[in-house]
Amino acid sequence: TIAFTPPKDAYKVKELTPEIVPPVYASSQAKLICERIFAKYDRPRNLAYSVQSDTESFDVWIDHGRARQRDMFADWIIEPKGFRIAVFGTKLYSSGPLDMTKAVDAIHASGTRVEPILKLALRGINPFRLYMGQNAKVAWKGRTKVNGEACSILQSDSTGSSLSIIARDSDGFVMSMVSVPKDSTTTVSRRFKPLKVQPASFKLEKPSGWNTKALDDLAGHPGPT
Repeated sequence: TIAFTPPKDAYKVKELTPEIVPPVYASSQAKLICERIFAKYDRPRNLAYSVQSDTESFDVWIDHGRARQRDMFADWIIEPKGFRIAVFGTKLYSSGPLDMTKAVDAIHASGTRVEPILKLALRGINPFRLYMGQNAKVAWKGRTKVNGEACSILQSDSTGSSLSIIARDSDGFVMSMVSVPKDSTTTVSRRFKPLKVQPASFKLEKPSGWNTKALDDLAGHPGPT
C-alpha cells in the first residue's frame, strides 16, 4: 500500500522545480504546439543547435548524458567519464574527472559561460517548461516559415516575462525566442539553427602545440600544498 509508481508519462529529473506548473492555454492549437516543444526538450537526445544573440554565439550538442559547447572563447565537453576543455585565448587544454563545480568554474575562467538552454538541460530541467511554467498564459499567434520550414508562433505571458517563440511544426524545435522581463524595456532575442550530432561531435583532443594545465588550477581550486 505504500509502494510508489510514477505515472507513465512522468520522466526523471535531477531536481524538482516547484514553481513549474502547466500553462493556461488560450486554444487547443496553443496546447498542441506548446506540448510539441516540451516533448522535444524533455530528455534531449541527438539535440544540437547553434544559437546567436546580439552579444553571444554558441554551438551546442547534447546526446545520451553528454554535452559539448563551443564558442569564440572555449570548446568543452561534459560526459559521465570526465570533463575536457580547450581554451582558445591562452591555448591551454585541461581534463579531469567530472566535477560540476570545477567544470563551471573552468568555463567561466576561459571567459565564457554555459549557454542558458544547456545549463538547464544539464540540471535535468526542460527550459521551456520552466519559461512557460510560471502560471503563463500561452496563445497561438499563427504560422510562418523560417528557412523554408513551416513554423508556429506562440505568445507566452507570465508574472515574470513575456515570450514570443517560433517553433518548427515538424518536431517542436525552437527557431527563435524573444523575451521581455516584466517591468523592463530590455528585449533579449535568441535565434537557433539545428546542427547534426555525429560521432565526431564529442571528440576533443589537445591541439598540437598547446600546453596542458591541471583542471584544479584552471578552475581556481588549488589542491593542498
